[in-house]
Amino acid sequence: MAGELIVRKGDVGKEMFFVHRGRCHILADDGVTELFSLKQGSFFGEIALVLNERRTASVIAASFCDILILRKGDLFRVIRDYPNVAIRLAEYARRRRRLARWIRRATELVLQRAAASLVFLLLLLLLLLGGGGALAT
Repeated sequence: MAGELIVRKGDVGKEMFFVHRGRCHILADDGVTELFSLKQGSFFGEIALVLNERRTASVIAASFCDILILRKGDLFRVIRDYPNVAIRLAEYARRRRRLARWIRRATELVLQRAAASLVFLLLLLLLLLGGGGALAT
């Protein structure tokens, strides 16, 4: 169902997910802003599963979804028979983790600059409206 939380940032990851049908959104740290959309054929949750880290982002359903779940034990059974899958999946997870960190830093920087700009505009407005007597001295 649209808006339903599938994965919560910070949770322990014991599975990864595949979008079989529908769309999902990866959310920013604020839990509201949509960073990416995942469509049919996409997957998520591999960072926590493969790199033994907590979930790096929350994911919600953007529409009605069919989600396939691959549990850690099942993944390891596949990896025993296909070790190249483990190597490729770990590389992919590391790239996604780097991207998530870069996006988080960029978002923080944008928010800091927006806050500074807002303070500047408020001070300018105060001066223009004549309420900046204390500032003008």
